[in-house]
Amino acid sequence: MYPRYINSLRITHPDLTEAGERLFLFIKLSLTNKEAAAILGISTETIKKTRTRLRKRLNLSEEMNLDEYVKQF
Repeated sequence: MYPRYINSLRITHPDLTEAGERLFLFIKLSLTNKEAAAILGISTETIKKTRTRLRKRLNLSEEMNLDEYVKQF
């Protein structure tokens, strides 16, 4: 669906963890926290924590929306 997307993501954000990359892709595919949690077999709270960590690793400002950033990437 998005050729070379992972490579571009890894070049732009080399410090992302595997979980961060996975969540980034789930957001790109417009999955909800509940859907992502079900796919991974984890709680929605864990997804929320991963989203917080992802925001920090991406160095997003408080004003920047994570979903908007991912969808524009």
